[in-house]
Amino acid sequence: MSRRRVLWIVAGVVVAIIATFSVLAIVNRDPDANHQAAGDTGPCVTPVSAAGMVTYHITGPTTASYTVHENVVGANPHNIVTGKTSSVQGTFLALANGAPQVAGVHLTITLASLKTDSAERDDQVSFIYLDTEDYPTAEFTSTCVRGLPATYQAGKPITFHLVGNLTMHGKSSAEDFAVQAKLTGTTVTGTATATIFMTDFGISPPNFVDFDIVDNKTTVKLTFTATIA
Repeated sequence: MSRRRVLWIVAGVVVAIIATFSVLAIVNRDPDANHQAAGDTGPCVTPVSAAGMVTYHITGPTTASYTVHENVVGANPHNIVTGKTSSVQGTFLALANGAPQVAGVHLTITLASLKTDSAERDDQVSFIYLDTEDYPTAEFTSTCVRGLPATYQAGKPITFHLVGNLTMHGKSSAEDFAVQAKLTGTTVTGTATATIFMTDFGISPPNFVDFDIVDNKTTVKLTFTATIA
């Protein structure tokens, strides 16, 4: 075998090794890929009485959304994908007189209705990764509320944490939502935001043939309006 042929073979092997390690580096770029699930959360140590609380129903305009980092190899390694849906139902109990109280939050989101800027992406996420034919909804049930202020003034925003179990893809995980809300008349408006991990719900972060790779860590947000029935 000629020396030139040997050099070409060696060069080809080196290029293949470099390409392989480059792909592996991209695939394993997500530091949260091996995140460990926390499991369900229990109720508050001191349960909140529902006596005197008013029931609020989620109405429009309300949207649920997710935001996640997407690495499109060779195109855009820092793409941010946002998916939204207005298919949100739910209720919660609240008391604004005196010391504010919130309890009994239950939300249901229709996952197949989540839309991004790509119909092709939406189809793959819905049918392959979220498996919405078998698991059509995500549900959240609160177990505890933390950080409510001692008093409340109508029309002024407050912040607190809403802890509970998010169920999706047949699995539940304890999640902590940072909430900002205000009461105006009989209407409550606000946002609730949390960071979740797909693997907590048995969902593999989307990886489209090592070309379009999505992070495990995802930001979910509810922008809501709720009124007294």
